[in-house]
Amino acid sequence: MRYKLIGLAVVLLLASPASAQKVSPVIVETPRTTIPTVVKTGESFKQVYVVKFFDSSGDFEEIKIQEDQLSSTMLGSFEVLNLSIVKEAKRADYLENVWYLEYTLRIINEKKSNDLAGEKKEPYKIPRITIPWTGKKIGERDSNLVANTDIKTQEVYINYVSTITEDPYLFIRDDVDFGSFSRKAFWFGASSWVLWIVPPGLWLLMLVRRLRSRASLVKDQGVDQKLDEGAVVVGYTEQLSRKEALRNLRRSIKRLVNFSNGKGSGKAVDVMSELNSSIISFLKSEVSGSNPGTTPKEMLSLVRNSPASSKKWALVYLADTALMYQTNLETASVPDNWPNNLPEATRIESILSKLDWRSRLSVYMENAYSRFRDMLSGKSGK
Repeated sequence: MRYKLIGLAVVLLLASPASAQKVSPVIVETPRTTIPTVVKTGESFKQVYVVKFFDSSGDFEEIKIQEDQLSSTMLGSFEVLNLSIVKEAKRADYLENVWYLEYTLRIINEKKSNDLAGEKKEPYKIPRITIPWTGKKIGERDSNLVANTDIKTQEVYINYVSTITEDPYLFIRDDVDFGSFSRKAFWFGASSWVLWIVPPGLWLLMLVRRLRSRASLVKDQGVDQKLDEGAVVVGYTEQLSRKEALRNLRRSIKRLVNFSNGKGSGKAVDVMSELNSSIISFLKSEVSGSNPGTTPKEMLSLVRNSPASSKKWALVYLADTALMYQTNLETASVPDNWPNNLPEATRIESILSKLDWRSRLSVYMENAYSRFRDMLSGKSGK
């Protein structure tokens, strides 16, 4: 019996504090991190607290947070720069209010964490903040309400890093002179405009040249036609570039050499007709004012009337040769043994060599030297 009484006494002693403890209708949450997490010298930072409460409960008809008592200018070693409150409401069985208290703080008279440790002082921490609130019961007047101060936030430790040197009067001198970049900036800016303009311009130029070349290429509709007594009229070929025309002319000369050596096949009239067409195509690429329908006689007149130049007389020889070939073809006076004449191929090759830029440069240098020598001799005569 005695043991039962002792057990009952123990149970009553343990249950009395639990039954006496009241549950607060206001809850505060303290995140343990600041924004930013590491604070530097003179830098402000933010700390957010979350306050949750119902607008009413079983004990109170109305619950209010004393918002005007939350703002202060100092919090321990911290200066309060600003306090902003974001309020949210969630409706369920009761209206739940969620307040976000955002304090903007700054350390006053900061010291390094190492110095604080050396002085055996606690590191920087935000002290507890009291959240005052009032609960109004049914029939109670507002004048009789007393603010409750039992709800407080937790302490928040601050990670502080100082950027102040031991000697604030540093003598920093840099002898490197990087000069001015204005000129480089100007040229880079100009080149950027060039890159905007030049590529489209080149594409446009290529397109125009392509369209013009297509317009100038007139297909030759005439082919070699047989006339009376075997005469042949040579059809005029399309307008070719100088490179293509020169390649065709050298190919025709090679065919003439093969016929002269007895390696070719076909007739002499075919060899002369091909060579004549190649010469006319080459002259059309060299002489301005010609067109796909220009005849050898008209070509000779154009070349003779052209301005004097280092290649004029070589073009005259070629035009005269083409006119001679055209006459022979029209009158059917091409002998069968004509390709056996090697000097003919050699003569045309020598004419082409005079049109080479190295040969023309050599002639120009010789003429310049002759003029210079004549000028010196004239001065010495005086």
